[in-house]
This record gives sequence, C-alpha cells and structure tokens, in this order.
Amino acid sequence: MNKNGFTLVELLAVLVIMGIIMTIAVPSVFKISSNMKVRYFCEKVSDIEKAALQYAQDNYGDQVQEGEEETILKDIEFQVGRTGVITPLAILEPVRVAGSLISKTTLHNEDFVKEKGLKIGDRVIIQKAGDVIPEIVRAVVEKRDGTEKEFVMPTHCPVCGAETVREEGESAVRCTGIECPAKLFRNLVHFVSREAMNIDGLGENIIGILLEKKMISNIADIYDLKFEDMEVPCPGDPRAYCVKQYGESYMQLPPEEKRKPHHDFIYFSVDEPYTKFKGRYY
Repeated sequence: MNKNGFTLVELLAVLVIMGIIMTIAVPSVFKISSNMKVRYFCEKVSDIEKAALQYAQDNYGDQVQEGEEETILKDIEFQVGRTGVITPLAILEPVRVAGSLISKTTLHNEDFVKEKGLKIGDRVIIQKAGDVIPEIVRAVVEKRDGTEKEFVMPTHCPVCGAETVREEGESAVRCTGIECPAKLFRNLVHFVSREAMNIDGLGENIIGILLEKKMISNIADIYDLKFEDMEVPCPGDPRAYCVKQYGESYMQLPPEEKRKPHHDFIYFSVDEPYTKFKGRYY
C-alpha cells in the first residue's frame, strides 16, 4: 500500500470491527422491526375482538347466555316470615340449571318484581347467582301472548287474613296480625335454632306437629312439655316417631344443659350476631 492507503493489517482490523458492529446492530434492527409488526398485529386483533363483542351485544344481547336457562313463571305465592314480612315466591316450571333442578326461587319484594317487569305466565331467564342461589334475570317480553297476569301484592295476609302494611321508605310489606300462625311458627323455629337457643332435635317438622296438635301456642310452652306429651297419636304420619325420639333425647338431658346463656336469648330477641357477641361480656 502507498502512504495514503491502508496497510493489510489496518484493513483487516477495519473489517473485523465492521463485522462486530453488524453482528450486534443488525439483529437488533430486525428485532425492533419484528416487535413493531407483532405489536401492530396484536392491536388489530384486539380491535377485531372488540368489534365482534360489540356486534354480539347489539344483535344477540337478549339471547340466553351460558349458565342461563329459560322456563315459565307459573305462579307467584307468598311466604310470611317471623317478623311478618311477606315475600313473593316464584313457582317455576322445573328446569335444570348448573346441575340442580330448580322449581322455585325468591322474588325478594314488590319492588324487585316491578323492576324486572314480571308477570305470571311469563317466560323467564334464570341463573344461579354466584353458582349457588337461583334467581330470575329477566322476562322474555317478546314471547308474551297476552295470557299473562299482572302481579299484585296482597292487601291481606295470605295466612291469617290480617291487613298488610308497607311503611314509607321500606320495600317490605308486613302482616299486621298479632296472632298470625305463620309468624308464630317462624318465631319458634328461630328460637330453637343453633344460633339462638340451640335446642337439638327440635326442628320445623316437630314444631309443626306440636302446633297442629295444639300442644304449644308460644315459646314458654316448649319448656312445659313432658315425655308423655311426646307420644303423639299420628296414624300414618312418619313425623310422630321424630317427636317421640326428640322427647326421649331431650328429657334425658341434665338440667344444666337445658339452661342457655343470656346472650343466646338476646340474639333470638334482636336477631343480630353482634348482640350475641357483645352479650357474652355483660
């Protein structure tokens, strides 16, 4: 080489350096380009998915979704609770939802029914709330044929016939009957429950028999029952054995086990778990 050119060693050094630069830089350039293409592709896919979801919602939003089933609201009955609250109960054409056969479900209160726009005879969509409790999602309005009946809350208790009342600001309709059998039954069931007095073996069936046979008419009567009272003649009624069995087990309990702490009674009276917790310390 002349004095103005590169020597062989210098030329080789330049080539090596360029090779190193190309080895490092070129893949990075291709990587950036590739990443940009992938990102652009993902954005386009996301846009397509959003468009597809919006189209489905606009055109098929009223169709049955996964986990929902369609059935018929055959009737609406009423349950009276221990405080007199009257709850509408939906009677459904039995349908299997998430593995369970559903034939009834609560409608909570008058406002719930009106909000859903339900009528007796409607075809309705039901699902399991939290995969546990069945609930009516909506009425299939487009399938109405004119035979459906409007829902009306009762003006008198369906059990005792006393007038019902709905206080201003409340959603609950209540029975005003002082001696309503339904309220008495529910109060007794609540009184003997595990959370309250925890009277083992005394459940709804036995309480029902004791009330039918007029062996009890209030809570105090439970503690006046004698073993011979438990031998209830109920021909053909399998519940009679349960009553006798309860009597035998309860009468064998020592007196100290029949007594309950005062906080259990407070819980029954007020029906608040906090009062039971707090009552232990007073």
